[in-house]
Amino acid sequence: MRNILKGAAVVMLVAAVAVSSFAASSPARKKTAETTGGGSSSGGSVAVATVSTSSTGAPIQNPVTQAVSPVAGGGAVDGNWTQVNGQWRFNANGHQYAGEWVNASNPYAGGVNQWFYFDAAGNMVTGWQWILGADGQYYCYYFNPVSNGSKGMAQFGGVTPDGWDVNGFGQWQVSGVAQTR
Repeated sequence: MRNILKGAAVVMLVAAVAVSSFAASSPARKKTAETTGGGSSSGGSVAVATVSTSSTGAPIQNPVTQAVSPVAGGGAVDGNWTQVNGQWRFNANGHQYAGEWVNASNPYAGGVNQWFYFDAAGNMVTGWQWILGADGQYYCYYFNPVSNGSKGMAQFGGVTPDGWDVNGFGQWQVSGVAQTR
């Protein structure tokens, strides 16, 4: 029995270290801990105690590199929005967007063009997401999780509703430096 308890303690310790090191580069927590001294900064990353998750609550997996992005630019695309099993998808000219960015016309926001990201399964993402950039680094972006006509839209510049700074490319930044993992 003692050996079983020792083994369980080791597994829990290893899991805690793994979660802690992954979460150290995630903005998915309240900013107040960082600004009031509850967090620490080391090498541009913020110490936190939570794990960033996808909109489904599962840990974020490695997404596919985007062909075009807000950083690289790209023209607006007109296409079709469909909802499959509660998930929004976008296709244009026979191309189903999956694992990539698109600057799409959004009919639910008056037809304005907005940047969206679609995961490897082709579902529009929401909330905080780590996305692989063309430079091989992962950057964290905020996508509106609220169903208000601009759900899934990436935020560029300013402060997100949960209190984090993003640069003009939509990347989470601390003291003006885009955070990577």
